[in-house]
Amino acid sequence: MTLKEIREHIKNMKFFNNGDQIILALSGGPDSACLFYVLNQIKSELDLSISCVHVNHGLRGKASDADEDFVRLICKQNNCNLRVVSADINVLAKKWKLSTEEAGRKVRYQAFYEEAEKVFEATGVLPKILIAHNMDDQAETILFRIIRGTGVTGLKAMQKSELTPKGFEIIRPLLGVTKRDILEALQSERLPYCEDKTN
Repeated sequence: MTLKEIREHIKNMKFFNNGDQIILALSGGPDSACLFYVLNQIKSELDLSISCVHVNHGLRGKASDADEDFVRLICKQNNCNLRVVSADINVLAKKWKLSTEEAGRKVRYQAFYEEAEKVFEATGVLPKILIAHNMDDQAETILFRIIRGTGVTGLKAMQKSELTPKGFEIIRPLLGVTKRDILEALQSERLPYCEDKTN
């Protein structure tokens, strides 16, 4: 699959309206980088305003800092606003009595919501929060819930679109795209991204 095909796939889903305010969760990995490149290709056409949020979890030392540096660079190159949040997830996980994965998720979503509120206060427009989960993530989520022994209600898959209690829409435009397709699209156009060797 090419980046153009992913772009058309996302446009055909009609998630966006002209003038939308977008909050993009940008880790720098292939999924979020792919979504970042696609959004920057269509932002002029749809008059989108893009604000990116990057969370440095402090879990991989210099590699985490390199991811942050990369995200700062591509946002600067594409004139995108960026908010970076740094957190010691190991410390927070112990404090909250959560796994590092759960603590990291809590910190990330809190950062997304805070940025969404900030954008809403500044513009009066409810922003859309974009998260780059792909088809493989969807399968892993369901498998994890089965292994964990969740009930039938807990087997609900991630949704392409859902509303937060405060009215912000969370959108996952890549749920219908496989990881392999994303990597092929990025490599075909030689677009850079970060590789997490622990993932």
